Amino acid sequence: MSENDGNEPLDLSALDPARDGGRWERRIQETVARSVAARQPRPGPLLAALFAWRRPALALAAAGALAVWGAALLGGRSRGPAVTATAARPAASRDAAYVLSRWAESEERPGTDELLAIMGGSR
Repeated sequence: MSENDGNEPLDLSALDPARDGGRWERRIQETVARSVAARQPRPGPLLAALFAWRRPALALAAAGALAVWGAALLGGRSRGPAVTATAARPAASRDAAYVLSRWAESEERPGTDELLAIMGGSR
């Protein structure tokens, strides 16, 4: 058996954490601080990387915006190839009925030369 025959109670005072009050209180505060820190939302890896590189990223974005803005000011507007109104329209829009109905719907007032060209009167 053991040394204690059951006649004497076991001395468990060495296991009592509250016997050193200051140490016990510090341990409780550390545990609470760790649990509060664990509950704080952590940014994702992408967000953390962006946060770490926020100044260089902002400088790069500003430089890009300035480059585009400067190119637009110095070069003027970029114009595509000139497309005439007749060539840009689909085949159905060249039909006189389609053009006349579109003018009526939009309440557009075409010039005399346009009207004669559509109606076939300018020979």
